[in-house]
Amino acid sequence: MSPTFWRRSLRRLKYHLDAGVLRNPPSRRRLRRQAPVLDEVQRRVVDRLSTDGIAVLPAGELPALASTWPELRAAGRAFAGSARVAREVERYRRTAGDGGAGSESYLVQRQRSGGVLQPDDPLLRFGLDPAVLDTVNVYLGLWSRLIYADVWYTIPSAVDRAPVASQRWHRDPEDAQLVKVFLYCEDVDRDGGPFEYVRGSARGPYRELWPNPDPFSASYPPPGAVEERIPAADRLCCTGPAGTLIFCDTHGLHRGGQAYLHPRILATWVFVPPASPFDRRYAVEAHRSAAAGSDAARFALGI
Repeated sequence: MSPTFWRRSLRRLKYHLDAGVLRNPPSRRRLRRQAPVLDEVQRRVVDRLSTDGIAVLPAGELPALASTWPELRAAGRAFAGSARVAREVERYRRTAGDGGAGSESYLVQRQRSGGVLQPDDPLLRFGLDPAVLDTVNVYLGLWSRLIYADVWYTIPSAVDRAPVASQRWHRDPEDAQLVKVFLYCEDVDRDGGPFEYVRGSARGPYRELWPNPDPFSASYPPPGAVEERIPAADRLCCTGPAGTLIFCDTHGLHRGGQAYLHPRILATWVFVPPASPFDRRYAVEAHRSAAAGSDAARFALGI
């Protein structure tokens, strides 16, 4: 057998050992020992995640967002108006966005992998706020790790351009259960790249369709297969005004919509169980943040 086969087998073995014995069970016990008390909005989010795999909150419904929303929106607008975004938009237009089937050249991310987030960055403050983190942890049933926090700018593309990469229906590879949070920094209509999700594909009736081959690889159904197999009523198109907040288990089937008439600007966070083989994609000054926040927040940061 090939070296690749053995490497993948060892990775699977390590993942299942971490998930079943070494990493997830202690994290579950920590959640039980320090069980958070959720308010009505948080409980509703957990209930929706448990049944549909997604919960969409109208602007202003999560009180924790009130203090950071102006900063997060300002961060989105500042990034959208930055020189780097302008360069990426120009490069994309010069090449007609044809970087190949796996290209995500249409998506400009503020945080480069391995970049540093300051402890007082609104991305971290919001992601570690108990209103968000406690909700995520109760749904996952353990203390989670925050492995990604970023601002995205989706470049509008031609209407006839075929979807590529995460614009196609897929299941995320980070773990068999995870939570991504999206916050629209500007209005998102059907021409602005709305997030789309198949209700019931994380835990419900569609959970067995097109499964991931392992915890390290995403599943991409054939073009048109989702529309053929799943009724339109279960394919949620998340349009909404600025401030719309989405919690979703992206092990379920989803895709990032294509922007046509105007760019999509949003902030996003990714929470995974401790056993996930995916590493944190940012750095944070641990010595400055170690004394701040709850035990669950420090755990989420890995400090």
